[in-house]
Amino acid sequence: MAKKKRKKFCVRVRCLNGRSYQFPLPNDLQKAMWQYKTENPTNWFDLLSQALINIPTKEYRENYQPPMTVTLVEKIFITANYDRVATRGQFVTKDNWQRNDLSRHWNNIRFLQHDYPLMTKLRIFLVYLIWMTKLHIRLIK
Repeated sequence: MAKKKRKKFCVRVRCLNGRSYQFPLPNDLQKAMWQYKTENPTNWFDLLSQALINIPTKEYRENYQPPMTVTLVEKIFITANYDRVATRGQFVTKDNWQRNDLSRHWNNIRFLQHDYPLMTKLRIFLVYLIWMTKLHIRLIK
C-alpha cells in the first residue's frame, strides 16, 4: 500500500503570461503556516493572498538550481494533492509590494533576489517592475 501524503499548504500562482500553476510551500514555511493558521483560524488565507513569491522556471536536477521568477499568489489552500517541486521561501506580502514607498520596493526586490545568480537577480528585478506596472495600471484583479 502506498504511503499517504500528508497535507501541506499550497499556493495557486499566476505568472506574467497569465498561466496559473499550483505549488506546495517549501518545508521551512510549512511549520510557520500551521502555527499562523492556529493563531488566525478565520483569516489565515489572507497572509499570502496577492503576495509575490519566487518559483523555479525549470525542473531541479543534480547540482543545478534552475532560474527563478516572481509570480502572484492567487490562492492559498491545504491539500494532500501536490507536486514535489515547491515555491521558494522568498515572498513579499501584498501590503509590502503594493505600497508607493520607493525605498520599500528596493528592499522587496533585494529580498526576492536572495543569493541567486546574477541572471536570476536581473530577471527578478524586471519581473517585479512589471508586476508593479500592472498594479498601477490596474490590470491585477
